[in-house]
Amino acid sequence: PPYAQKAIRARDRNRPDVVAKLALPVLVSRGTEDWIISGEETARLVQALPNAVQSVYDATGHMPFVHHPERFNTELAAFARMHWSQAGRPQ
Repeated sequence: PPYAQKAIRARDRNRPDVVAKLALPVLVSRGTEDWIISGEETARLVQALPNAVQSVYDATGHMPFVHHPERFNTELAAFARMHWSQAGRPQ
């Protein structure tokens, strides 16, 4: 609904104090044609997250998981397996 979209756009997304406290691994996937979250904003997020990995999808908008599901699922599965095994859990 329009009221929800307005609230989402108005919120303060610049919270490096909160983001820096996240110790868990984070995979940040972004499209180069994303008009909702800018490349600069994504770069700040990745830089602020202590354990972030960024995956960039050329000529893709805000939802790389929709436009490139095979690549997205492969990367996400590999990321999860790597961090699952590093945490001492069975693969």
